[in-house]
Amino acid sequence: MAFEKTSNKFPMKEYHTQHMEKTILRFVMGLPENSSKLQKRNHEKYFGRLTYVCKEIEYDILHGVKIEEVLSTLNNIRNYPSILQVKDNEDLIRRLNEIEERFIKNR
Repeated sequence: MAFEKTSNKFPMKEYHTQHMEKTILRFVMGLPENSSKLQKRNHEKYFGRLTYVCKEIEYDILHGVKIEEVLSTLNNIRNYPSILQVKDNEDLIRRLNEIEERFIKNR
């Protein structure tokens, strides 16, 4: 029985794709109204900052996520039905555009 050696350059690509999606959603959606003090503090410190979110996404890109996947995720968030009710929120659209501008430059 011969074992064939296969190279898997990015063994955790699926995990990093999911992590990228969660990071973008957390930044774009913001905090719920009934969040605790700890959640508010962590959001202000980490997830509420564009630079932190971009660093997290760039880390995921290093581990196999493509920029095209990031942009398609942003597009999917814009067109997702449950977010359409929040779509009137100008902050949500502004945050999506900020992330998109950062990664279109890197394309």
